[in-house]
Amino acid sequence: MTVDNLFKISGFNKMALIQKKVLDNFKSEKNMVIVSPTGTGKTHAYLFPILADLTTNKSDNCQMVIILPTNELVFQVEKMIKDLATDLTIRTYYGTMLRDKENKWLSNNQPNIVIGTPNKILEYHRSGALKLYAAKYLVIDEADMLFELDFMEEIDPILSIYKKIRLFLVSATITENMTPFIKSYFGNHQVIDTTKEIELEIDFYNLKIGMSERIDYLKSIIEVINPYLCLIFVSKKEDQLHVYQELANLGLEVGNLSGNLNVKTRKKSLEDVHNLKYQYLITSDIASRGIDFDASHIINYDIPNNLEYFTHRSGRTARMGKSGMVITLVKDNDNRKIDNLEKKGIKFINAKIIDNSLIPIKEKGKTKLTDEELKAIRAIRKPKKVKPNYKKKNKAKIKKELRKVRYSKDAKTRKSR
Repeated sequence: MTVDNLFKISGFNKMALIQKKVLDNFKSEKNMVIVSPTGTGKTHAYLFPILADLTTNKSDNCQMVIILPTNELVFQVEKMIKDLATDLTIRTYYGTMLRDKENKWLSNNQPNIVIGTPNKILEYHRSGALKLYAAKYLVIDEADMLFELDFMEEIDPILSIYKKIRLFLVSATITENMTPFIKSYFGNHQVIDTTKEIELEIDFYNLKIGMSERIDYLKSIIEVINPYLCLIFVSKKEDQLHVYQELANLGLEVGNLSGNLNVKTRKKSLEDVHNLKYQYLITSDIASRGIDFDASHIINYDIPNNLEYFTHRSGRTARMGKSGMVITLVKDNDNRKIDNLEKKGIKFINAKIIDNSLIPIKEKGKTKLTDEELKAIRAIRKPKKVKPNYKKKNKAKIKKELRKVRYSKDAKTRKSR
């Protein structure tokens, strides 16, 4: 199958920048390091050209290995490939699997594509059941997370299987501890990096809640936003269950994705989200890395201690060129975290909920909206369900209404002269 056919099947309107650049450089046959912000289409960037190059004769040999850090990412990439390549045999290796059943299958077959966490791939290979020797491509996806979770003890032995194989490392960032690894294994390689060329269109709103209960403010936000899909990130496990129960009691379409759930339940939750069963998903940081949700809104019930996770959470919205909104509940003891995030370049808009609307608070040196202008903004009808990219259209409506109010005001001033 050609890249053009695969692209049409994917359903994208146009090829993303990182996808174009990888495709343009794929024929060089060099090892490749792919770096691009979260939500910009990195996974499809390597899938399109590699899948187009694989043979489709159902031959009993492994042609591609994809290493991922979590079960959820394994499920996601499996779905992506199954949607694109129905004529290739795919097997996944993760978490709690039925070992005897898989070994029996492998005794009579070998997959064309292997997707899994490094420890599970290595386990089945070392047992002699999974034969990886013939693979042409090995992809280390979500590499920054793999290094962060210290998976190198499993990745090194997998790489040592091969005398010759084409390597791809895919990541949102390149950290210091990744550099020696790349130098050691990738040789004369290409770096495809679109980090400086892409700026995600996200509005970051902070709601300062003082001594108030977070859950009360969360309920107030929900009355205002009416999202297409909203991910609500909660750091503590006990808080996550409490938030889920509170929102479920309101009769909302709400799901819960937690590391406490078993693998089967988590996989079902992901499928339900992609099938739009939920409007709200309560989740831990398990969903902050790599998982492709078409979320219009992100709510940070709290700010994570590791501020990198704030960035990863935010990357679940404004994906593939769409706009998004991130709303964070901020208490006084969060001020240092906010300062550090601002130093990283995040521009926050302080806001309040007034008359069932999210209204920016006046900042020094900025013009305050008049009561008449605020009234005009509130009068703008909200859609039944806010879809991704809603923000651009809504901003245009606000500008139009403000122009009307200000023109009317200017006309009255001229008339009174």
